[in-house]
Amino acid sequence: MVHRSALIDRNRLLVILGFAIVLGACAVGTARINQFEEFAQAGTRFADTVPPVLDEAFRVAVATDSLVLTQARVGLRSSEDRLKAIEQSNRNLTERIAILSDLKRQASLLGAYFVALQALAHTDAESSGMTEVASGIVGALGKLSPRIASAKIGGSPVSDFLAPVVSLTFTAFQSAALNRELRKNGTIIERQLDLQQAALTAIADAMRAELEIHAVAADRDSIVLPFVRDGTLPSDWAQRRADAFQRQTQLRSVDAAAKAAQSLRSSYVALVENRLDETNLTALLLDINSIVTLLEGVRGRQ
Repeated sequence: MVHRSALIDRNRLLVILGFAIVLGACAVGTARINQFEEFAQAGTRFADTVPPVLDEAFRVAVATDSLVLTQARVGLRSSEDRLKAIEQSNRNLTERIAILSDLKRQASLLGAYFVALQALAHTDAESSGMTEVASGIVGALGKLSPRIASAKIGGSPVSDFLAPVVSLTFTAFQSAALNRELRKNGTIIERQLDLQQAALTAIADAMRAELEIHAVAADRDSIVLPFVRDGTLPSDWAQRRADAFQRQTQLRSVDAAAKAAQSLRSSYVALVENRLDETNLTALLLDINSIVTLLEGVRGRQ
């Protein structure tokens, strides 16, 4: 679920956007305004999907960690060793929570930034305050990005998954404020979008490894073999099987989010370079909608 603070921030931006539209509705052509509006809507919709996707990823991480911890407990002879094991496990999960919290915040800030760009496309009036809003958002993103890039997920830092820097070709729009913003921060936002994609890709890779642990260490013994053997099935056998399939859906939702992040980044570059078309936007919306569909499937089984 989206944090209340993020929703309040976005509502404030939308109010400012309303004033901006009144101040300068004719600043750029209708077609160009529509592109910024559609992109902002897609970007904020993507930002809203990130928190529930990360929540599902964390559920898988906790389940896997608990499974590994349970198996390791057999070989831990003393209470002191068992205490050390669970304390280390708790520290690892606490670090994971912190990483995911940073990613949620990053997604929320990016969504807010897209609303700011939408406002700047509508008006050249500096009195709207949107230029200062955009600068504040970029500053907040700058504080988050080093932690996200250096964070290790599945043993590898997120920075290992980053794509090469894109050299943007800036196109002049009728709004001088928009032009200044894009030239000042366009490359920074492209890097932030790539960082979001890199983190989601790293999380998906870690989930694949975690699901392999489940398949080898638990699913065969708790699902396959009880069914094959003679005798009565365990009372929770059907639930175990449902849980195994749900974990696969959780993985697909993270994969879909990584793909949508890639589409969002490509669409942003095309928007800055004034070559974004309906095909790009349609593909982006389809990628985002696939996340929503998968999340609904997961929730339907819970």
